[in-house]
Amino acid sequence: MIHPTLKKLALIVISFISLYFSGLNLITMSGVESLTNALNVMTFFTYFFPLLFLSANLFSEMFKAFFKRTKFEMPYFKFVNRSYIVN
Repeated sequence: MIHPTLKKLALIVISFISLYFSGLNLITMSGVESLTNALNVMTFFTYFFPLLFLSANLFSEMFKAFFKRTKFEMPYFKFVNRSYIVN
């Protein structure tokens, strides 16, 4: 079974490539005049939102892994957690 992070990376790459080529066509287009132009616009926005959400999810996972590896603690939570220790 493929690791979920690799699946996300593959989807991000596919979405990015699709956005790149449909974006190039959108730049040169003066308006939606045919069905292929409409499909190009639909392709752009269909791949834009998954790319946005998958990228945000992947970056949040990277930050969580980084903070977990460095054992980063917020000072407020560190204070609150110590107040529950009974001596």
